[in-house]
Amino acid sequence: MSLAKEIAEGRLFLYRVLQPERATLSILPYGDTWVMQECRGPNNENRCADCIAAVHQWLATAQGKTLQEIRSKRSPANPDALLDAYYPDEVEERIMWRRQR
Repeated sequence: MSLAKEIAEGRLFLYRVLQPERATLSILPYGDTWVMQECRGPNNENRCADCIAAVHQWLATAQGKTLQEIRSKRSPANPDALLDAYYPDEVEERIMWRRQR
């Protein structure tokens, strides 16, 4: 499905993030929670940890949820990509866990 169609049908929303750094944020519903699908800067660059933390805080506050609830959700569209981009420690833990099995 195209990005434009998802936006037109209300399944994806785009926001402009101005602080702590410039970014474009896309969010989508996951159950009863809106989650971050992607947060990118100019030239499609990853954003810093402070920017991601600010987005999570905004999502939590806007939805009356805890940060843990927001961070525990993964985008149904591409959960590993979000995990890799924003939670590198968790990725390393998963890799180590797989090696031990």
